[in-house]
Amino acid sequence: MNASRSISDSLLFAARSVVCVAVLGLGAWCSAQESGLSKSSNPASAASDAAGVPDLVSNLHQRIDALLVSDLDSLIADREVDGPLLRRLSLDLRNVVPTREELDAFQADTRPDRWTHWIARLQSDPLAAERLVDWYDKTLMQRRPFLHTQRAAWIAMLRSAVDENRPLDQMVRDLVVSVWWNPSQRAQQRFFLDRGGDPHAIARDLGRVVFGRDMQCAQCHDHPQIDDYLQIDYHGLLAFVSPSALVEGTGKDDKGDDIKLQMYIERAANDAPFESVFDKGVMFRTATRLPGELERIEDHLAPDQRYQPQPLPDAIAGVGMPPVMSRRGLLAEHLNGAQRAFAENWANRLWAMMFGRGIIHPLDMHHSDNPPSNPELLAAITDALIASRFDVPRILNQIAASDTYQRGRRVALDGLVDGNSVLSLSAETRSATTNQLAAILATKRQTHQEASQERDRLSEVVQQARDAWRTAQQARVATRAQLEQSEAGLNEAIKKVAEGQAALDKGTAAEQASIAKVSLLDEAASKLEGAKSGPEDSELQSAIAIAKTRADQLRTALPSLRDATVAATVQRDTLIMLREAERTKWQGVVDLLAPLEKSLTEADQTFVDARATYEQCNARTNAYAQRIQELEKLERWLTLSDQAIEARNNETSLAQRAVEIKQQLESLEANRAEAEQRVKIAEQTLATHLETVRAASVIVQAYERQTQQFDVAMSGLIAVAPLLIDPKQLDQAVEEIQRSRDVFASQRTDASSKLTALQQQQAALEMSVHMAVVDSQAAAEQWTLGKKQQAEIEVQLTQAPNRTQELFKQCNAIRISVGIDLQNRNAIAAERPLSPEQLGWSILRSTGVLNNYIINEKAELDKQGPLAADADQVQIASRERIAMRSAMDKLLGNVDVFSNLYASGVGQTSDEFFASPDQALYVANGGAVYAWAGPNGSNVANSVMQQPDLVAAADLMYWSLLSRPADPQEIDFVVGQLSNAGEQKPAIVQELVWSILAGVEYRLYP
Repeated sequence: MNASRSISDSLLFAARSVVCVAVLGLGAWCSAQESGLSKSSNPASAASDAAGVPDLVSNLHQRIDALLVSDLDSLIADREVDGPLLRRLSLDLRNVVPTREELDAFQADTRPDRWTHWIARLQSDPLAAERLVDWYDKTLMQRRPFLHTQRAAWIAMLRSAVDENRPLDQMVRDLVVSVWWNPSQRAQQRFFLDRGGDPHAIARDLGRVVFGRDMQCAQCHDHPQIDDYLQIDYHGLLAFVSPSALVEGTGKDDKGDDIKLQMYIERAANDAPFESVFDKGVMFRTATRLPGELERIEDHLAPDQRYQPQPLPDAIAGVGMPPVMSRRGLLAEHLNGAQRAFAENWANRLWAMMFGRGIIHPLDMHHSDNPPSNPELLAAITDALIASRFDVPRILNQIAASDTYQRGRRVALDGLVDGNSVLSLSAETRSATTNQLAAILATKRQTHQEASQERDRLSEVVQQARDAWRTAQQARVATRAQLEQSEAGLNEAIKKVAEGQAALDKGTAAEQASIAKVSLLDEAASKLEGAKSGPEDSELQSAIAIAKTRADQLRTALPSLRDATVAATVQRDTLIMLREAERTKWQGVVDLLAPLEKSLTEADQTFVDARATYEQCNARTNAYAQRIQELEKLERWLTLSDQAIEARNNETSLAQRAVEIKQQLESLEANRAEAEQRVKIAEQTLATHLETVRAASVIVQAYERQTQQFDVAMSGLIAVAPLLIDPKQLDQAVEEIQRSRDVFASQRTDASSKLTALQQQQAALEMSVHMAVVDSQAAAEQWTLGKKQQAEIEVQLTQAPNRTQELFKQCNAIRISVGIDLQNRNAIAAERPLSPEQLGWSILRSTGVLNNYIINEKAELDKQGPLAADADQVQIASRERIAMRSAMDKLLGNVDVFSNLYASGVGQTSDEFFASPDQALYVANGGAVYAWAGPNGSNVANSVMQQPDLVAAADLMYWSLLSRPADPQEIDFVVGQLSNAGEQKPAIVQELVWSILAGVEYRLYP
């Protein structure tokens, strides 16, 4: 079993892990004018059309496509094939993959408006409503745990809003202004309560979630990396919630019993001063301020005028009165289409919901250093959202209807990229592309330079406006501190008046009580007198006397009580006069503040306007720089591709040269050996000849010695001749010696001639040896040179692949980066993971578990009350929705496991793809996924089991689970596994289904 899992996983990974080809993207992304827009059925839109304004909603999909075209058709991906496309749409609109029946029906549908029909069909599915509930939940609360609210109540509130198609802006306003004094709106309070009532956490998430700006780092100083995020903006946003606090109140549970509840109550505003940690001692204050906008200076209310005078209906006891002026209400007033930043944030989030990435990304980083990938597109989506009155399903419908949404991942230029990510262009195309890139870059650089210069100029304007604003701020801060001092005196006076009033109320109550007692005693004595029957009724007489005595005593004390009441009234009135005197002082400071606040507002307006103009210019400048970087990346890819092709060709040339040099070396080696052989032969010939010369020399020398001996003998005979008696006796000997000498002399001459001839031959042979040696040395030098060349080629051959591979690596890196650029610009479909909830619900749907639960819930509802035979579509749809939600509620714990394992974490704006040991352990060893994958009812595994044609079974499995046909390798593998399965077939099918569910492809969007 484990072996088949491993093999199946390997095949799946090999078959489907091909990353989309990143292709060459040239030229600027242009905006096209829309034309021929049809009229809308929306009354407001119809009125706009009548006024000559094009409908901004019904034809949004056309504007999307017009704004997302390229100057080269080869940069736009073709439409995705049917199966993966429906899978994408189903995941985006319903959070689940489509069923096999839906895939078959979609593929068989031939109507011209098939796509728009299926968008409407999926949006009418009850699962589409749950998708929106899930999106609202994760977007607004970002996976925070339930601390002070109940999950069921929160989900029920979201479901109600979705069912009513409540406008998105209204939903957000409902959260912000939800009444904290009434438990009926406790679910709406979750935005505050489950952030622990921490004003800073709430302010940060108001910035992130509501306005798309994460300004946390501006809490203690201006943001160190983002110039647009100022500390004053953060504290202006904090001012909306800083007066609020988490307190405990007493509410009622379902049974009417008292329960303790944490309440996030709102108190009257009182702005606290703050300073930058980088500029200690320079204090600032701010009332409410939306990011990048004007401070909203409010009317100053005296401390005793700030709260509602009467308790509100159904208020929870013990948590105080609401303020007269609600800053939460003030915030809610700006959460609508008139607030552009608010609308842009939600338009961007809706785009990200359908494409996995915002037009501005990250989603909570709206600022001019991170400009939109397509500003015109963001404007179009925002305008449509506002025009639709924040109708989320309608905007999603239009986004899905666009050709842009239906794009795949491959474009025409993919065919020009080889397996090493090298872009191979013909010389003509290469030249044209280079020239086009150069022309576009020249224009972009010029535009960027001009924008940069304008930005520098505007930066100086902003600095001047900031300085003026800071001056006005400091004047206000100083006087505002006086107001606090004056307010402290007024508060003390108000407190004393309250104490005086309490003393007066106490004295008045005592006097009135005594008067009432006297009256009652007098009345009692009178009635007792009437009841007395005669003088003998002593008991009544005694009671009458006691009542009269007690009444007289109380009557005697009345003047002192009256005097005390008068004194308390005088004291109270004196304290009131003192209070009003303090109020006058306080009002005087308020009056001093009025012109300062007016000057501050004027300076603030100038500063805000300057900032807005600068930020718009900065965004344009950065957008130009971003586009230039993308184009330069393409230019670099072309250059690297040329270098890679040259390196690859050079590697081939080097290999050929190495062969040639090797052949040359073999010839040189033969020449060298032949030359050395000639040297040896010449030297041997010379040596033999030298032996002959030496032998001839020996003979000549022998002849010379013999001749010398004859000469010595001759001389000796001649010397002894006088001594002889007959000298003639020696003549014969002398002649004989002379004759012998002559013979030897002749022989010596011949030998000498031969020696001379041999010596002459020796010189020639020595020259021959010399010439042979010279030739041998030359051959050796040529061979050595050849060996050196061979060594050099071998080094180059060793280095060349490294150089080529490095260029391939660089080409691949740029190719991936260009692909990301194209995804960010929506030229090709983005690679993205399923959310944890999409993964969990899709697995439950693919395995039939969800459907079985829904069937069971419908059966239970039918038991409780069957639908009438003539039930209309609304009733039927309502029953379907109730059954589906009930089933999902019961399965929610299973999906929570996926959320815990696969989510990026609490407080994250999105879920990035990552793998962890816990995920693998759950899928492999947890048992749940494997159990769901088994044959059951009409699920995939059982359908595969019942299919006798194994090829069809393989295709059915991949089509059902991955929304695509099986490829030949996968078919061969499945057929091989099932061919001789026998009794093991159910287990093998379960294993196969499990391996696909656990694989990477199932976890990714198509």
